[in-house]
Amino acid sequence: MQHLYASCGLVLPCRLWQCIGYRLFSMDASSPTKSKRGPSTLSPEQRQELLNPLLQCNWKLVDGRDAISKSYKFKDFQQAFSFMTHSALNAEKLDHHPEWFNVYNRVDVTLTTHSCGGISSRDVRLASVMDAAAAKYFAQ
Repeated sequence: MQHLYASCGLVLPCRLWQCIGYRLFSMDASSPTKSKRGPSTLSPEQRQELLNPLLQCNWKLVDGRDAISKSYKFKDFQQAFSFMTHSALNAEKLDHHPEWFNVYNRVDVTLTTHSCGGISSRDVRLASVMDAAAAKYFAQ
């Protein structure tokens, strides 16, 4: 089976994601499906398969809520803002938006899906997009 992961040398099965530029699309029939109300939280099996690679790339589970977070550090404010701009444009394409905070060269990100009350495939997709953008803008 072929594998793919955007930035830190870890892999996700290609049956899960196909990367076209920085846009990721689900390719697995077992991925969470949208209900009429929107996305659903990841099942325990999906959490294991999809979150573990992110956790190995410095994403962390947030205490007290069903969310993931990561801090990115860049060379300077210009790189940090370039990363945020790139991420914002892609977040809009994915129709999913981060909670984030920026001070000079640091960007802190928290991802959760408010409509379903926890981590969904949208968070996994956006985390992957953000890691790819961070690699592009030289995050440390």
